[in-house]
Amino acid sequence: MQRKRCGIGAVVMAIGWITLGSFATATAWQEPEPNQPEGAQVLTQGPIHEAFAQPVLFDPKPGPVVPKTPPAPISEVPPEQKPEGANVHWIPGYWAWDDARTDFIWVSGLWRSVPPGRQYIPGYWQHVEGGFQYVPGYWASTEVAQVQYLPQPPASLENGPNAPAPAAGAVWAPGTWVWQGDQYLWRPGFWVASQPGWMWMPASYSWTPYGYVYNPGFWDYPFGTRGVVFAPVYFAQPVYAQPSFVFSPVVSLLTPALSISLFVRPSYHSYYFGDYYATSYFRSGIYPWYAFHGSRYGYDPLYAHAAAENFRTNPRWAEELHETYTYRREHPDARPPHTYEETRALAARSTTSNLVLASPVSRLAAAGTGGAAGPNALRFERISEARRQEFAQRGAELHQFRQERVNRELEAHRATPLAERSAPRQLELPRSPIGVSPRGEGSRFTPPAAPNHPELDRGARAAVPGAASTRHEPHPEIRPPAPYAAPGRRAGTESKRK
Repeated sequence: MQRKRCGIGAVVMAIGWITLGSFATATAWQEPEPNQPEGAQVLTQGPIHEAFAQPVLFDPKPGPVVPKTPPAPISEVPPEQKPEGANVHWIPGYWAWDDARTDFIWVSGLWRSVPPGRQYIPGYWQHVEGGFQYVPGYWASTEVAQVQYLPQPPASLENGPNAPAPAAGAVWAPGTWVWQGDQYLWRPGFWVASQPGWMWMPASYSWTPYGYVYNPGFWDYPFGTRGVVFAPVYFAQPVYAQPSFVFSPVVSLLTPALSISLFVRPSYHSYYFGDYYATSYFRSGIYPWYAFHGSRYGYDPLYAHAAAENFRTNPRWAEELHETYTYRREHPDARPPHTYEETRALAARSTTSNLVLASPVSRLAAAGTGGAAGPNALRFERISEARRQEFAQRGAELHQFRQERVNRELEAHRATPLAERSAPRQLELPRSPIGVSPRGEGSRFTPPAAPNHPELDRGARAAVPGAASTRHEPHPEIRPPAPYAAPGRRAGTESKRK
């Protein structure tokens, strides 16, 4: 059955960061399908690479255990279209678990403008009782020579802003526990003034088998200009196991369109994109980003930044976003396709560009926009085969660095399990091959000064690390949004996809 055009197309386009441009029209899709390996299915639904974006979890915990062994990492070579910039790095992909297929999918590598003063610490799969468990990656400071692994922090006391925003565009940075001396002290949340071309990433914790790693807040690039992320791939056949196999992703995600198809999965510490509107996904723990933000689970820096930016021009931005999600939940034909093949078929017969979530990177490069508009839009350059191989070699070095992290953390955990420790421990890790000095290169890479943090609250320390506090009321539970009836339609239960 042909998909119906969404009756709220104007609302959908209004709430995005920017419009998609002419490359999403039907006539632009009359070109050959990009070459992909045999048995490879390019997906327009799934996880977003952790190096591109991660939500902030108030109380991070170990993720679920999956019953299969993840394959070895795929050998990846980046495409020949690269965003301009001296500090744009190629970061290879990794395997992620897909519940619906009960199998692994490949989260393709990406081009990333590395945040100043940050180095990427990649995640990994560890063998545990009953299967395998993913240990998330994170962006660490380049100024830290040793990684400090802390005991589990107490339950978060964060409960949202305690005062109105001091100025338009300011975003709320949530409070967090900070280890000082031999105890955790609470540092309240605070407002961060807007800085053009930058997004504030608040302090957070990353769980590891050996302890919790504290990640101080830092300035990052906005979602639409921080790089190019590529669509995940499902391999129906294990062609990646062939000795000579090399994969090069060619289908990129359109970050503007993701603003209305973005979800958070706290248990996997990951963003998801695409069609996760059905209530069954909500019950399984995949939430719209607006529902996750402000809940007891955590904080969404992407949503906070987008809300602050859009509120200036459209005070109903958040309400319209909510309405669009609810409408798509009630009307399956208004949802984006699940695969790139379905996307091509949709785009060939319709100009409903708000359902197009992916496009060949060659088209983005030819348009010279990267799917964005304005002075901060990405610009592309074509790189030689030799340069592509250099980036691929850097990716191989990152895989080696990942294995070094695995070995050191697991060895340390076996020597002194986390449950038996009450004091921090430190481990030395080599420098990640993906990193940028604090100042970077050029004016675009010079970040604003770090905002002033409030004083630590010594009266808020929990008696025992990990114990709940009764000092503040927690954030509310995430609950399904109320039904929304579009003009001329009656709200009802979700219909089945035909």
